[in-house]
Amino acid sequence: MRVSDEHYQAIGRVCVSLSAADVWISGFIWRLISHDWSVGQIITAEMSFVNKLNILYSLLAHRISCKEEVEIFNKQINSIVTIEHKIHQMIHAHWLVESTNIYNITRFKITAKRWKSYLRRETKPHDIQKMADAFDTVLEEFIDGMEQTLGALADKTLPPRAISFRYSPRAAHGALS
Repeated sequence: MRVSDEHYQAIGRVCVSLSAADVWISGFIWRLISHDWSVGQIITAEMSFVNKLNILYSLLAHRISCKEEVEIFNKQINSIVTIEHKIHQMIHAHWLVESTNIYNITRFKITAKRWKSYLRRETKPHDIQKMADAFDTVLEEFIDGMEQTLGALADKTLPPRAISFRYSPRAAHGALS
């Protein structure tokens, strides 16, 4: 039996949101590093998502004098990392249809990094959609905060916007439905 179309659509939505987050985070790094975006592109091209978030945090801490504002970004970045980890667990799991109901999909993952573990969860499309909603909410708040902060810093030392479009995870999802 095959996985339901609703599962595929929900997984696709999560993947698109993760890809959009990667583009935004890279663009913010480019803007914080140099007036020459190519420098930032070279630096971020082969970086993992989490490493990009780490360097973004370091650049923000370097450029922003207000410690409270840096801490707000730190909390948002931690939320993004937590959800991104859950997304990767889901994406890289094995998917099984164990019953005649294609909406009752079991995903499992066997790991042996430090000890053998076995993750097994029934996953319905709405579970994946909830994860996408949570990620989109955190991402939108983060993008809005970054745009405000970078706008305030623009007059001082930052290059102009590296990304000239406005991405809304929810609007993109609506356009794809």
